Amino acid sequence: MNTFKYKKVSTIDDALQALSADNSKLIAGGTDLLLKVKHGMSRINTLVDISQIEKFSYMKDESGSIHIGAGTKINDIIHSEILVSIAPIIPLIAAEIASPEIRNVATVGGNVCCARANCGTCFLPGCKAMTADRTILPCQNASYSDLLLPFAAYDALAVIRSSNGTRKVQIENYIKPDGKIDMTSQEILTEIFFKKDASKKAYRCLRYPISMGLPYFSVIADFKGREKFDLTVGGATKSIYKFRGLSREDVNVFLIDKFIFKESLYLSKEYLKTVAPSLILEAMDKALEV
Repeated sequence: MNTFKYKKVSTIDDALQALSADNSKLIAGGTDLLLKVKHGMSRINTLVDISQIEKFSYMKDESGSIHIGAGTKINDIIHSEILVSIAPIIPLIAAEIASPEIRNVATVGGNVCCARANCGTCFLPGCKAMTADRTILPCQNASYSDLLLPFAAYDALAVIRSSNGTRKVQIENYIKPDGKIDMTSQEILTEIFFKKDASKKAYRCLRYPISMGLPYFSVIADFKGREKFDLTVGGATKSIYKFRGLSREDVNVFLIDKFIFKESLYLSKEYLKTVAPSLILEAMDKALEV
């Protein structure tokens, strides 16, 4: 690993000041960032530790909305009574992320901000994308953050702070058309929040490997009544897709053609297009049973 400075901060203002230095990056859990640093995929001058910021980890029901601090551990999401009762899809998906050891360290903010995670699915030696070869693009097995999908399904917003103030970004627009996230290196994600609703949601996912694997195609169907559904789709796709007011008849080749799939070591684009309609219909049927 290249040498770098380490700075622990106790407030968001201190973290923002530390980020003003060239090539500084935040670390909370570090389960993704440290791998990127180790393999030369990310080069830093200063590592800014925000894990000890007070009141950065919380989940609360306030004024009709659910608020989740960016420093909240993934494992805390899984066992949250608030989320299990009000937004059960979120802890359901959180329980599928990586391993128990990682979920005890990784944070909500880290999962959302490291939208393209390390893959770790092929286990093949000599991966050039993991050996600092700058001529090689990131591994095409990498999928988007698991939590982006349920947050988008609940129409959540990300609260982002910088030295210039605070702004809010709709999660479904958080990944820009070029595949990058709507955040700069001088900003900090502080919170995710969404309004409570009583709709019926169901989740289906094609994950490989089944244990600790990447979500190649994920869909959340939200039953709105009168045989109409809202769909949130992600996984090994170019972005998070949101469709509103669809019926079963709308799940056809024209809908599937709107998804831009990334090529995968295991599952081809053609295969993903073939199985996507079945997964969507299964999610719709399951939502009717909720």
